[in-house]
Amino acid sequence: MPIDIRIKNSQAIEDVSFQVKGFTCLVGKSNIGKSSVLRSVQSMFKNSGGLVRHGKDSCEVFYKDGSLDIHWTRGKENKYKINGKEYQTGREIPPPITDAGIKELVIGNSSTKQKIDVQTNGQHSPLFLINNNKREAAEIISAISRLDVISKASKECNRDLKQYKGKLKLRESDRDAVIQQLKKFERLEELKNSFNFPRSPFSLLSPSP
Repeated sequence: MPIDIRIKNSQAIEDVSFQVKGFTCLVGKSNIGKSSVLRSVQSMFKNSGGLVRHGKDSCEVFYKDGSLDIHWTRGKENKYKINGKEYQTGREIPPPITDAGIKELVIGNSSTKQKIDVQTNGQHSPLFLINNNKREAAEIISAISRLDVISKASKECNRDLKQYKGKLKLRESDRDAVIQQLKKFERLEELKNSFNFPRSPFSLLSPSP
């Protein structure tokens, strides 16, 4: 789905509009604003500053795709308008952006942790996936496609299944023990009927005819 972007008063850019369709590269001569485009879009996603064009009070980025319609203003006033709703912000990123999956992807453990921008890539950043080893690439693809969530859910389901199977086995054992105890009383009615009990205890006091 195409993405419409407009940038105003951001670094080298006075006012530019363009449309992104799929994987997009910016090419051109030096000092014509390619990096400013990247920084403007990244800053809109991350709510970071330092982009206002010299002599202007604020910069603006407009972004529209199939589910998000964003108008970001940074400068004297910091705010977002997303899908018609306004957000006054400091440094925080409004939830609709992160909920849409537009955020840094963190992979690796505590010693090999990496933060990766999935939606955009900087001018001198390594090539996405190409510069990553097989394990890292697999982890990135898994996180992007949410396979990590499915894998985690599957592990939790297997853990719960094992737990409930253990409970079921215990309950079945308890049931079998109770059944064995009940078998002791199977002939109770038969034994009671074998004795000639009087219908009433007072009949024992009645004189014999």
